[in-house]
Amino acid sequence: MKYKNSNKSRISRVCNSCRIQKLKCDRERPSCKRCLKNKRPCYYDTSSPVLILNSVNIPLGNDRLIEMTSKDFPTISNEKSKSTTSENYSIFQSHDLNLNYNVSLWNARDMYVSQGPSTYLDFPYGPHSIAQYDPFSRIFCSCTHGTVLADLQNKLDRISLSNNITTMDSNTDSINPGEIISPLQFLKEAITHWAKNTNRNITNQLPPEYFNTIYTIEDRINPKLMSTIQELIQKVELLLPNMQNISIILLYFYENVYPFYPLIEIPTFENNLKEILEFQTNGYYKIIINKEDIRRKIETLVLFLLIIVISLRDPKFGLDNDQTMHPIQLANNIMIISEKLLSLLNGFKFTSENALACLLYSYISEYLNPGNDEMHVTHNGILILKCLTELAITLGLHEEPSQFSRYKADTFSTHSYFRLRYKLWLGIQTLRMLMITADGGCTILDQLYLENYFSNRDDLLDFPFGYMMSMSEFEKKLFELQKDKYQVHIKLTRLMNHCNKSSRTQNLIEISENINNLGAFISQKFPLPDASQPILATNIFVEEWRGAKFKFEEIKMVETLKVNILYLSSVLSIYNTLMFHFERNITENEERNEKFYHFYLVKGFGCYLELLTLILQYFENEFSPYTKINYEYSLNKGITFLMIKLWIAQLSYILRFSRKNEILINQLADSRYSEIHSKLENERAIVSYMIDSISSHMGLICILITAKFGYCYIGCSQVILMINYFLYLVNNSYLGQIQNAYWTNVINHTQISTKIVDKMNLKWGLSASNTNFIEKY
Repeated sequence: MKYKNSNKSRISRVCNSCRIQKLKCDRERPSCKRCLKNKRPCYYDTSSPVLILNSVNIPLGNDRLIEMTSKDFPTISNEKSKSTTSENYSIFQSHDLNLNYNVSLWNARDMYVSQGPSTYLDFPYGPHSIAQYDPFSRIFCSCTHGTVLADLQNKLDRISLSNNITTMDSNTDSINPGEIISPLQFLKEAITHWAKNTNRNITNQLPPEYFNTIYTIEDRINPKLMSTIQELIQKVELLLPNMQNISIILLYFYENVYPFYPLIEIPTFENNLKEILEFQTNGYYKIIINKEDIRRKIETLVLFLLIIVISLRDPKFGLDNDQTMHPIQLANNIMIISEKLLSLLNGFKFTSENALACLLYSYISEYLNPGNDEMHVTHNGILILKCLTELAITLGLHEEPSQFSRYKADTFSTHSYFRLRYKLWLGIQTLRMLMITADGGCTILDQLYLENYFSNRDDLLDFPFGYMMSMSEFEKKLFELQKDKYQVHIKLTRLMNHCNKSSRTQNLIEISENINNLGAFISQKFPLPDASQPILATNIFVEEWRGAKFKFEEIKMVETLKVNILYLSSVLSIYNTLMFHFERNITENEERNEKFYHFYLVKGFGCYLELLTLILQYFENEFSPYTKINYEYSLNKGITFLMIKLWIAQLSYILRFSRKNEILINQLADSRYSEIHSKLENERAIVSYMIDSISSHMGLICILITAKFGYCYIGCSQVILMINYFLYLVNNSYLGQIQNAYWTNVINHTQISTKIVDKMNLKWGLSASNTNFIEKY
């Protein structure tokens, strides 16, 4: 369908109310100031900046953008996205727009977060920043957050007055017919878990003496500290599984976790492990650590304990039932001891590659932990990763290993040392790509570190020199895969540095070029499988690491999924942010900004559909023939972190469609629009279909996640509770009503306490003083 030339059917740029009364209109969207002042509905003709549906029919028909089930959901390739967003709509073709245009997207107020005792600046494309930058999401999130706190406070006040804990029973939460259910009813489980988790964290806090001691583990250890270490070792021995199960754990880690986080030299680690583990006749190990070379031995012990923790926390991993303790509880208890030993190692004072490996696996153990209630990477997690990056730079890991000529003796130990340094640098960059770069937290300095690593040694790309040639065939393939991921990180960093505050202004054509370059590289190196093609047989690599077996193509498929989902979620955030920007600035240059708004709305929606398709395919196990089910443990937490971005996009779309729906309902009830009644009815049918469809997507994803994960991924389960509340509001047409009620109470200083209003102002930057902004959106 071709878009009609706007010269043939000119659209009025003023609202209908002002036009009919022949009054001056400031053309503010979505409501002009005159209509706001007179408290009357404000409508604009067809080309509304709130939605594009009036000027262009989003293709439904054969393409069927949205379906209730993913089985009939269309697979959207890059080619299909291009035809959807370019060929069908001439108004959206990039060559019709001058993309050589600078914008200023970010400022501190859109990234600032102050919640409870924590204050920090979020990354530009972090979930909180995106929600703040979008005015619709900002108002809704603030409203919901404030409502939860107000309802919780009312419940606690009732308990305090009755002095009877039984007031918390379900009878006090009965709902009258027609009454809107409080979000607190949906979040009870999350609040209960938060309380339990808080108590557990207090119980598991490390004793102060482990931090405040003047003693740390050096090559020559203080006698007073040796007794402390022996005490910890005795506790470890009581917790360790038997020898057979330890062998199973190590093999499981080597086969299912190490390929995605290869941060150690396994032969060296196994040799070191033999020095500290002594087999006993009862089938258990005794740990032998003395003063000689004690740091290396403690580092080996910590790595050993962390490997056990990471493996035991995998929901799909099981042991022979020789333990009196649940595997998760066992993992948590071992983790506490490993943290105490780590603090005694003091890796930031006695810097070494092995100490960094210990700290990185400690970080990974918490990242992969399903019981961790983080919904996305937190600011403290980012701070830890930044500190570990600085430690890596202090060790000189950002310089390619072969440049250190003093170590160039042709020995196995030297080769192993070089490989370890290479693994640590690429490993920490993998974590940064997932946690920092994807949210726009990178800088120009980060980009230089990434680019310079390979720049001084072109032959590294072909790994001809000794320490790479001495690798096994499997590790060589793993190296190639890590190298390709590293290149993805470089290109993603370049893209984000064109979209964040690293540049004072952001140029649209540079953003577009970097998105295309990154997408082209991923299509070449990490192509998704074609379901129509037969599954090719792959070679099985067998290593000496306790007989570990690998199918490299299955490992690559997991990385392919990870990279593609990361790419689509990052680009979706960028497109939606640009859409928000031109929407907010629609009145500055209406014709230009409206075109840019339409362009990025459709671009973002196409990207959303591709990401949604990929996520649904994963949760419905369509990639199972291509990969190993145990590999999902290394992928699932990253997926749950990225899901929050998909949900925010869905929230944003539904809020806009709902606003458009309200406008259309009012127009249909207004006699002044009787001549175009059928057109409005058609538009409302499309809008209603889009609301129903996207909300169905949200519900379907929640069902599939619960079916795949159960409730073991706590952070994701908590988000699902909130999604269910949102869907309840959407399905019952309560969105506008709940927001109006909350903000009326805030503005009129009724029912919502000043303390809660102040908290919401710090968290979301909205209060009673923002009346014009709230009424506008």
